[in-house]
Amino acid sequence: MTATSVGDTMLLGRTEVRVPPLGLGTWQWGDTMFWGYGKGYAENEIRAAFDASLAGGVMGDKFGTRRVLVVSSLLAGLLGAARGLAVNFASITVIVLLLGALIPFVTMNSIKAVGQWFPPQQLGLANGLISMGMAFGFLLGSLLSATTFSPLLGGWRNVLIAYGLAGALFSLPWFFARELPLHREPTGKKCPCGRPFARCLA
Repeated sequence: MTATSVGDTMLLGRTEVRVPPLGLGTWQWGDTMFWGYGKGYAENEIRAAFDASLAGGVMGDKFGTRRVLVVSSLLAGLLGAARGLAVNFASITVIVLLLGALIPFVTMNSIKAVGQWFPPQQLGLANGLISMGMAFGFLLGSLLSATTFSPLLGGWRNVLIAYGLAGALFSLPWFFARELPLHREPTGKKCPCGRPFARCLA
């Protein structure tokens, strides 16, 4: 489907139908029209996001994926919960900035953990499941936060606290996990490829 721009409207494909441009990006549908994402990013802000992702990966290489995931998941969850305790705009801004700085540590090391725990022929599926889980969480949060959880928990503050504490609990499986799967630990023992998650806690 193609669109030809004429003024403030566009021809939709080969039809005579004119529609306003939607402003949908290839990397995030709806970013510019619906939420305004991407309109105000300066080069230094993009660079900061790039550097934070690199820092998250480097920390995993230096201290170990499991340790970084335990600490970053716990802190990100607690900061997420702290949003519900914010007293003014300045405090929630600081909390969200700190939370945003921690997210690359979780995402980069989650990708690295997949590479450590899954055989090469399952990497696409495993990374797809991580991406799907994140997107599904965003979807459920958008659908249920205001309509179901806010009335149930007594307001938006309690919803944010509940989400944050649930996020912090995701640090527990990593706390009890091995640093590397048995077949990759330098023990001289070999373990046949089986179920990576079961082997993680063995």
